[in-house]
Amino acid sequence: MAQRLTSTVLLGVMLIACGGATRGVRMPDRRPSPHQMAELWVDPGARPRDLFWGVGGEKLAPRRDVRYTLEGKDDLGFSVSYDVKSPDGVEWSAKIGAEAQTEVVLSRVLWGLGYHQPPVYYLPSWDLAAENGRSKRKAKRVFVQSSTASSGSTSTGPGRTTRSSGRGSSTASSSCC
Repeated sequence: MAQRLTSTVLLGVMLIACGGATRGVRMPDRRPSPHQMAELWVDPGARPRDLFWGVGGEKLAPRRDVRYTLEGKDDLGFSVSYDVKSPDGVEWSAKIGAEAQTEVVLSRVLWGLGYHQPPVYYLPSWDLAAENGRSKRKAKRVFVQSSTASSGSTSTGPGRTTRSSGRGSSTASSSCC
């Protein structure tokens, strides 16, 4: 009984403390234009989307049977991420951590609903070339997504990401699939 009372009081204090800090929601003066909405969302249509492979499909998925070379490492934030390059020159950002699997699932759900998403893939394991030339096997809970910021990739419009590669560029578009 005492634990329940303590929990109730604590919840009440938190609600009061947070309630005073919120501001009223201000609605926009006019509705978003169709162009503004297209930057965020597109009608997914009646045709089913492939939620297993996502926006890029199987053709853009990173290969598991190759060795990736390390371009950079970011250990800030919750999870470690690596900027890596595949043998065919495609640059990827690989994230290792507990949220990697859920991020892939959420990306698929949002894309299925029509929201633009970059190509995101889950790999249970992959090889990374170490500085000494040896291969390091990275364990489960890894997902690899095409980089949209620093690894030579550029955004080409709503839902589109260009992946840099040695053979030119390939573009994935969430509005095409």
